[in-house]
Amino acid sequence: MKVFITGGTGNIGQYVTKAVLAAGHQVVLLTRTPDRIPAYADIPEIEIVKGNILELDILEKALQGCDAVIHIALGWGNTPVKMLEHDTKVTVFLMEAAEKAGVSQMIYTSSTAAMGPLRDGMDETALLLPGDLYGATKAASEMYMIGFNRYYSGQGAPSEESKLRRNVIRPGYTFSNPAFPLGASQSDQRFNQIAKAVLQN
Repeated sequence: MKVFITGGTGNIGQYVTKAVLAAGHQVVLLTRTPDRIPAYADIPEIEIVKGNILELDILEKALQGCDAVIHIALGWGNTPVKMLEHDTKVTVFLMEAAEKAGVSQMIYTSSTAAMGPLRDGMDETALLLPGDLYGATKAASEMYMIGFNRYYSGQGAPSEESKLRRNVIRPGYTFSNPAFPLGASQSDQRFNQIAKAVLQN
């Protein structure tokens, strides 16, 4: 199986890439900074595509021949509109491009932030009540996943039913050592926000 991965040089992405390789699959890795993980260059099962998730033409081309997509990358923005343009919009485009490319499985990496603050009795069926822009873009992308499923299951315009299976996972705060030798390590950016809030109080 050939698996297209975005965000493969990030904290979660390194471990996902390692697991996909260990399962015997090929990886197509879209990254702006392939030199963050020097070991990738020596692994023949990894095809590195240098580019940004905002470069939609590169996304479309790289998806050709892929069987699955694991979307981990996050496009940050410091305003609601920039978050929409750099993350939600790109995620929606990737969903559509995967559909057109004949991909059979897509896993979207959301976040517990889509659910908002911890509430009694929370589980995966809880109402999404994001408390910040990061959570909002994750929640919006999840809603688009549901919308895509309905659109391509005969409730929308397409005449043929989709063969693309879509799944969402919601990791919480993440931190770790690099998964590969000499690899970069980056903690969850929300840790910085927590530290600043503590110092201000």
